[in-house]
Amino acid sequence: MPEFKKINDLPVQLPPNADYNKQTVAVPGTERPGQTGKYLANLVTSAERNTESCVRVILMAVKQSTVIFDLITLDSPGVFSNLLEVWDEGYRRSKGGPFLAHRPVISKKPLQFANYYVWQSWPEVAARRSAIGSAVHRMFLDGQLGGRDMDTVGIWSKNCPSEGNCADWLIVDLALQAYGKVSVPLYDTLGADSVEMTVIFAAPEHIPFLLTIAPKLKTLKMIVSLEALSDEEKTVLSTWGKTQKLKVMDLGEGEFETSMPPCTAHKDGCSVLRLQWRNLGKPT
Repeated sequence: MPEFKKINDLPVQLPPNADYNKQTVAVPGTERPGQTGKYLANLVTSAERNTESCVRVILMAVKQSTVIFDLITLDSPGVFSNLLEVWDEGYRRSKGGPFLAHRPVISKKPLQFANYYVWQSWPEVAARRSAIGSAVHRMFLDGQLGGRDMDTVGIWSKNCPSEGNCADWLIVDLALQAYGKVSVPLYDTLGADSVEMTVIFAAPEHIPFLLTIAPKLKTLKMIVSLEALSDEEKTVLSTWGKTQKLKVMDLGEGEFETSMPPCTAHKDGCSVLRLQWRNLGKPT
């Protein structure tokens, strides 16, 4: 039995004769009306591809995983079994190097971004991840945010907002992973009554809308701005929130400055990657 390559030894280098111009191969007979066929990773060399048995070789290679990449399962030695291990390994490999970056806004009218990036290092992101996750976890524990079978937290922000640091939503998501919370991505196309939760992290431009529909959001207790609010904005939104029995705050407030150890990952936990095709219109 061939030895499994440990994840820590990755990435596995492709052979010198690998053809980078064709990295996948269509499987014959898998096309259907209105959809493409299924594709498999191309694990054979250019010479092998020119033979009539090319597809057969590829299928066997994928099944047996004996050409370039080993077949890796959760039972293979050295694999990561949860997202906390993935984070820890990334942190170890980074050696304190840069992690996330954004181009700051230098003008709002007209909108203009700087021609350079502002970076956050792995240790800086780790500190924010810990502080945010600890705060949310503590709020669920002490009853501020209620509590059900799964603690769900909404995130409503574009991947690259027109203003501010577009990495903030990702840091919140990493924090929720570390402390065993379920992050729920919210979209403009989902509609006002699609989901219900107790806390939503949102880009500032979405907060007025959330406050407007607050009477319909019976479970919502807190809105957290992903970007720092000015004193005036904070006063207006907080006052408005109190009329709806909601707490409005931003990530810069003191409640997000203390840390506790991450939750312990369990083997029976699961992580789901969610994808919505935005070009298909309003989901049903």
